[in-house]
Amino acid sequence: MSKNQNELNNTDNPRTPRALPGFIHFEHKNSGTYATYFKSTFCKDGKVYHENEYLGRVIDPNKGIFKNRKRGYFTFNLFDGYGDVDPLKVPQISETPPNLSLHFGDVWLIDNILKNTGLDYVLDNLIPDAAATLKSLICFRLTTGLSYTHAEDWYRNSYARVLYPKARLESRLISKMHEMFGQKDVYNRFFHNYLLLVNKNKNINDKASIPILIHSTGLSNNIKTEFTAVNNHNDVTNDEMTLIYVVDKMTKLPIFFRYVSGDKKDNSVLIETINTLQTFNVNIETIILDAGYRSLDNLASLISTNIPFVTRMPSDRREYKILMDTHGHRLKCSENHIVYEDRNLYGRKTEITMCGKQLFAYVMLDRHQELLDENNILNNKSNDDDDDDDNDDLEKNTKINNKLDSAGKFIILSSDNYDINDITPLYYQRQAIEEIFDISKNFVSLLPVHKHKHKNERIKGHLLITFISAIVYASISHGLKGSKYRTPNALYKVYSLLIKIYESSQVLQEMSKQQKEIFTLLKVDCPFLEE
Repeated sequence: MSKNQNELNNTDNPRTPRALPGFIHFEHKNSGTYATYFKSTFCKDGKVYHENEYLGRVIDPNKGIFKNRKRGYFTFNLFDGYGDVDPLKVPQISETPPNLSLHFGDVWLIDNILKNTGLDYVLDNLIPDAAATLKSLICFRLTTGLSYTHAEDWYRNSYARVLYPKARLESRLISKMHEMFGQKDVYNRFFHNYLLLVNKNKNINDKASIPILIHSTGLSNNIKTEFTAVNNHNDVTNDEMTLIYVVDKMTKLPIFFRYVSGDKKDNSVLIETINTLQTFNVNIETIILDAGYRSLDNLASLISTNIPFVTRMPSDRREYKILMDTHGHRLKCSENHIVYEDRNLYGRKTEITMCGKQLFAYVMLDRHQELLDENNILNNKSNDDDDDDDNDDLEKNTKINNKLDSAGKFIILSSDNYDINDITPLYYQRQAIEEIFDISKNFVSLLPVHKHKHKNERIKGHLLITFISAIVYASISHGLKGSKYRTPNALYKVYSLLIKIYESSQVLQEMSKQQKEIFTLLKVDCPFLEE
């Protein structure tokens, strides 16, 4: 019997007069030491019967700490029985047995993207003891669409267990980890260091002067937090919180996010977001706003701050109707023709006074959008004709003709005087932030937010992990731009690259031509990658 076993089984302990009946049996295997408690029962017939309780893996024999699937981490000895232990304070034991095949390519790629972008340093200094867990969760979010309850199983079959051996992905711990990542000081520390990194990458020593895109989305949920409020969109009522993303117009990378109550007014959200960015030493060069921020109040707020902006004019404004009546019917001519990427547009620039300031309005017609709008309008007309045979044909046709006349038309509003050929690519770059939200919602599992009560910090931690994952995803997309690969299928292709773990070596399976191309495009050095 080992020394540790004698200590656990010793009944001569002054703390209690009697020990539990039975003994603890230890079994040593290649992957560790495991224990079972055999309980002794004395019967009237003089026989002794043993019942066994599996304790699981021995984590710390001196302190009597064990781990099994049923209880997680716990203490046990023959004097006190079972006891609780803080799992975050339990020493992590490497569980990488030899002769193991692991999915290698996707995690190796993501880890190198973190290093190449400098995010690795930011994450290592955020919560040093939890850095391995944070990186593992980012890899998990980027490579699976699964809930966090599957994270530990994913980890066991991924090279993440080798890269990040101190990661803690047990399902009962992930909520605690989210609380840690969602603390306000962690949030502030991340953005302080991340925006310093943004400045460094732009070779800026003082404040960054960044043209930005601002977009927000409602996160529908029925979690009762300080940020959840009833909101109404097109007569559909939801409990939701509002998430705001800020994207660097030049790099297309997300640089900031914040979350507010779902019922908060857009103009206050916009100004608060601008002020928060300035506290992180970000000077705003230009703001390109999505449709949700094009209210008159927002325009007035931006004008008052003297921050240059580009946005789309609301179609219900009186000024919009005047401009369309004046310029909208004479757009389609050769002198107004504009080519942007694969789009044919027509546009005219004019001046307009709003909120006491001279602004520049660009009356535009997008031919591609015009065809889509016309198709939808005519299809809806056919459906209306099937459902309604009233005698209001004249009035109905007038409405349809008005819609057809406005198809594909819009007005861009700018505080600065741009050439008509320059405003078009500037405005269409707003699609970059829409792509970031698409990434967050569809590829790194921003939604759904679980439908049960959570501490605010847990939700904030989830949003931070999602945001960092979106940065990595966008970085991969940027590296693959112009190639035949897109980020989802690139990650899937390298996911199938396996590595064999032996006691004293690691052997990577032969890579396919496509896997080599993906690593080369992303400038990721891979073991045994042929030049």
